[in-house]
Amino acid sequence: MTTLKTGTVIDETTWNSPNFTPKASVPAVFGRPRTTSRVTIHHWGVDGQSFNNVSNYLSRSGGNTSAHFVVEAGRVACLVSPENAAWHSGSAEGNATSIGIECRPEMSEGDINELVALIEWLEDVYGPQEVWLHREWSATACPGRYANMRDEIVRRVNALQATSGQAHAPAPATVDRVAAIRAELAEIRASATAIEGQL
Repeated sequence: MTTLKTGTVIDETTWNSPNFTPKASVPAVFGRPRTTSRVTIHHWGVDGQSFNNVSNYLSRSGGNTSAHFVVEAGRVACLVSPENAAWHSGSAEGNATSIGIECRPEMSEGDINELVALIEWLEDVYGPQEVWLHREWSATACPGRYANMRDEIVRRVNALQATSGQAHAPAPATVDRVAAIRAELAEIRASATAIEGQL
């Protein structure tokens, strides 16, 4: 049983979507291995939909879409294990390399807090997460209101991580910043390898 810092227990049993690609098949299907260093934020679309109906739809037999998690204030459901690739981004890279989170489109403060707590927990389990928007993977208006909240969501994730008493790298503020950090790390690793070769 997993309890987030909001006190919400992740529902890991009610829904088990059959719409995913198993980790072992991801390289053949998407052309790259399954990795879990990114989250992709989605919304359910139009206002007024229910958590249960969205979860049922993404878990339907023979479906062509899914998500790893569905989130609203006070509720989080895991439909597909992050170990596997859910069909959520409209992009081979997005499906192979990110964890898809479907959020309530009305975007209340409680909804945001639950999303932040979920990302913070994912960082505890899988390490620092790049925060992506669905529209960065494919042509869509998704994630709606959440698109303008990314920096604030990242700030809150970092603040919540600081309360754990554990040292974690902060969530990246933007995709561009992440690319710069990764480039710097690649240079450091290359230098370290070169130095080791001389020893």
